[in-house]
Amino acid sequence: KKEETALEDIVTEAEPSNEGIVKPSGTSIAVLPFVNMSSDKEQEYFSDGISEEILNVLAKIPKLHVTSRSSAFSFKGKEIIISEVAKKLGVKNILEGSVRKSGTRIRITAQLIEAESDKHLWSETYDRELTDIFKIQDEISAAIVAALKTKLGIEVASAAIEQVNIPLRAHDEYLLGLHESRKFNAEGIKNAIIHFDKAIAIHPDYSRAWSAKAYAVSWTQEGFFGDATREQATAGAKSAAEKALSLDSANPEPYLVFGNIEYNEDNVEKANAFYQRAIDLNPNYAAAYSARAKTTSNLDERYKYEKRAYELDPFNEVILAGYAAYHMQKGLYDDALMLAERLLRQSDEKSTIAYLMLFIINQDKGNYGKALFLTEKAYQISQTPLWENALAKGLRRLRFKEKARTLLTGTEFENNAYLSDDNPGRFIQSTRELFPRSEDDTLGAAQ
Repeated sequence: KKEETALEDIVTEAEPSNEGIVKPSGTSIAVLPFVNMSSDKEQEYFSDGISEEILNVLAKIPKLHVTSRSSAFSFKGKEIIISEVAKKLGVKNILEGSVRKSGTRIRITAQLIEAESDKHLWSETYDRELTDIFKIQDEISAAIVAALKTKLGIEVASAAIEQVNIPLRAHDEYLLGLHESRKFNAEGIKNAIIHFDKAIAIHPDYSRAWSAKAYAVSWTQEGFFGDATREQATAGAKSAAEKALSLDSANPEPYLVFGNIEYNEDNVEKANAFYQRAIDLNPNYAAAYSARAKTTSNLDERYKYEKRAYELDPFNEVILAGYAAYHMQKGLYDDALMLAERLLRQSDEKSTIAYLMLFIINQDKGNYGKALFLTEKAYQISQTPLWENALAKGLRRLRFKEKARTLLTGTEFENNAYLSDDNPGRFIQSTRELFPRSEDDTLGAAQ
């Protein structure tokens, strides 16, 4: 056994050619993050917010394929070639632009580019007072739709900005909240809720601030990014989502929150209805398609939703993993392997989800040595008890019992060390001491 194993020994050395690349559609667009040209770099969240608001308006147009934010923003700060970005995102058109904010004035420059020919379909510069920022966003999105309609024959009207009466200060706090929540860690979620609350305090009728708060609060439970009980987190998220819907029944975001709540309570049919409603309201809502895929046991139907989510958001870690998991469930390991490898590369080899996918694939194939290596890589990154326990299990499988026992000593999974001693009776006894049997326990030692 080699003491040192390179990652290249686990995944293929050659760069993948076409796996995971979405075929471009004529009626398709990606909105890249607008470049912050302001002298104040702290205004980065504001320029991001401009491009995201335009994306949100375009996403509600049924016949227009719009790449989701997380994939489009994966190119933020990078030197890009339009044709290559369009190919990776599976779109034919790219919107890019810049934002310069100075005092109470703002200049927004936007241009719509046909990727294959590098032809500029439309471009415009807007000089405005900050008080009419939503009007500017509406103007830009309407102009884009008009350009696409002329070029591609889209027979739909532009969606309208719903928040024309929202004070700029409230919108500013909302954007700051989104910026924090996307850090997806405990501090980010905590700060996001503070900003959403400030936005709501300024403008209590701000539906999207309420729905953003609902989603953030749902992640505050123990085991995720907070110390709230599951009941507390669920109640807080539900209350905020209900408020969001009472203010704007056409807001798709609360329905995703409600769907997640019902799904976590094993109410699959109710969850499915909420997810579908979110999709009906926003036909480009990648997260809703991904969630909808969880509610069906029919693999063909699941594929339809997983594939659609992936087409809309091909660089999203969770969506990519779900798409790979589908291929694994179908026994299509080569396809799953390519997707998992791509996820690992795009994360600079830091995605624990990618390692999990590769671990499962290799374990199912009986490649236990490779599976152990992948588990150790994931543990080095995450340092979480669950990966620690998985690593110990892999060590036991390969008969490194002493290493497994040492790894678990002093951890919450210490009772599992008895398995390294081939003492299942003592393992069951110690587990029972940690988790006493309840009156309705019908699963014996497994419970």
